[in-house]
Order: sequence, then structure tokens, then C-alpha cells
Amino acid sequence: MKKDLFKNQLERAAQELRGRGDVGDLRDFERGVWAEIALHDERWTTRVVRFFRDGVPTVPVPAIAGSVAVAVLLGVLSAMVQANAYGESRSDAMEQRYVATIHPVLRSESGDHTHSESP
Repeated sequence: MKKDLFKNQLERAAQELRGRGDVGDLRDFERGVWAEIALHDERWTTRVVRFFRDGVPTVPVPAIAGSVAVAVLLGVLSAMVQANAYGESRSDAMEQRYVATIHPVLRSESGDHTHSESP
């Protein structure tokens, strides 16, 4: 019985709010609620346009923090991969130069080896 009474009152209130064409007489809380509903109902293209028009304050703080954390993590991982690749290439180059200095055939082909005549 109480549920039916509550449901009836809720439906009547919803019909009254839908029937109102003028939202100027709504209190601040009701205006805020309707603004949130309108925000969730609008299209993503409108949100993108509003974001660029209004700026960062329209983005929730957790979304900004999450984006920054992901960007930092990707930057660190990218730097580690690049440092590892650079280290391996330098190590390979040093190994090739070392082998060229001690290997008899490679040493004679490199031109670094010069014969000097002793008196």
C-alpha cells in the first residue's frame, strides 16, 4: 500500500516536471539535477566541443589524474625500451670493434693495422 502511494506521488511529480516548459522557477538543487541529466543525455560531439570551449574544469579530477598516470607510465616504458635498444646497439658496435682488433683476418682488412719497419 505504501509503495503504491509513493509510486503514485513519484509519477505525479515526474509528470509535473515534464509538463513544465519553464525551468526558471526551479530551485538551485533542481536546476543542478536537470543540468546533470542534460549533461549525461547530450552527444559526445557536443561534449568535445564544450571541452575545448570551456577547458579542463569540465573534466573530472580522477579522469585527469588517470590520464597523467597513464602518460607517465607510457613515457617511462618508452624510455626504458629506447635505452635498452641503444645499449644493445652500442654493445654490439663495441664488440665488433674489439673483435676486429684481435682477429687476424679482420685486423688486416680494417686498415687500422699498419706495419712499421724497424731499423
